Amino acid sequence: MERFINVQISEIIRGCKDRDARCQKELYNRFFGLMMSTCYRYCSCSQDAEDIVQDGFIKVFDKIDSFDGNGSFEGWLKRVFVNMALDKIRKQKMQFLSINEGDNEDYLIGSTEQEEMEENELLISIGRENLVKAIQNLSPMYRAVFNLFVIEGFTHGEVAEILEVSEGTSKSNLFKAKKKLRKDIKKLLEAKYAS
Repeated sequence: MERFINVQISEIIRGCKDRDARCQKELYNRFFGLMMSTCYRYCSCSQDAEDIVQDGFIKVFDKIDSFDGNGSFEGWLKRVFVNMALDKIRKQKMQFLSINEGDNEDYLIGSTEQEEMEENELLISIGRENLVKAIQNLSPMYRAVFNLFVIEGFTHGEVAEILEVSEGTSKSNLFKAKKKLRKDIKKLLEAKYAS
């Protein structure tokens, strides 16, 4: 199969806008891995991530005319796939956690310097593959908030708007997600060092 090894992405995008099947295949081949890893962070299994990636590329090819060349194509592409993953979460009609006045509000205090150092040490020692597994074990809401805030870099206000929840709910879910991740990672490390 002929590959477009030295072809610039702008030429491939132009071909995709002209509905050239070879350019669509090349775009798919170049970005499949990155989009798969992006979607995988939001899903509880690889099959769900694959479904989102397939649907996402269909949407990309349908909407590629809306990419006007301003900004990063990779960033535009990633936004499409993150939105597809979030739509899947919304369609599952997950229950959003809400903060009641009586809830523990420790999440407002933030992590201490010592806790941040411990988190960093845990993340380094666990490795990427185990971290992804631990993130996938989070509930859909915890996973969505964690990915949007920690990995994608959105603010709590932006996360709240994307997920259609309050900012306090975003903060609470992030706090609880980090707490569960710490607990799960410690268990993985204990098992690793026990064997």
